[in-house]
Amino acid sequence: YLNYLRKQTFVLESYNTNVNWIMNRGLFIFHCYCSWGYVSPFIMAFFHLTAALRSTVSNYPFNEAGYQL
Repeated sequence: YLNYLRKQTFVLESYNTNVNWIMNRGLFIFHCYCSWGYVSPFIMAFFHLTAALRSTVSNYPFNEAGYQL
């Protein structure tokens, strides 16, 4: 997939018209959006799991957090 993306970007940059420039930028933005849309839930899940495990392991008193459970 990455090889296809690299070749497609090169081809779209080679023929320098306004339409190809827009297509190239659109392909790049779509690729970034989909990539981060796929990766960011895993990153957030990692942080949530780390925070949950840290709070159970460290025996943090919830009274000092400013709210009651």
